[in-house]
Amino acid sequence: MLPLFVLSVLVQRCLVRGLDLDAMVALIPIGRMAEEIDHAHLVAYFASDEAKHVTGQVVSVDGAQSLYHPLAAVRIEKTP
Repeated sequence: MLPLFVLSVLVQRCLVRGLDLDAMVALIPIGRMAEEIDHAHLVAYFASDEAKHVTGQVVSVDGAQSLYHPLAAVRIEKTP
């Protein structure tokens, strides 16, 4: 898990200092920042018996940002 835009205490402190929340949320396809509980639910699942057969997974809890981020459309090609 790589928390990108989580509405945490740290981000809330930055909002007081003028961070543009609307600009940050505009980058998230589902239209809202993650909350700490969003990550906590995933951690609880992996710690539960329901996940006892799950191994070696990478799960993005980022509101589809890693799939649809504007920079994801940039193609990097190998040079010969």
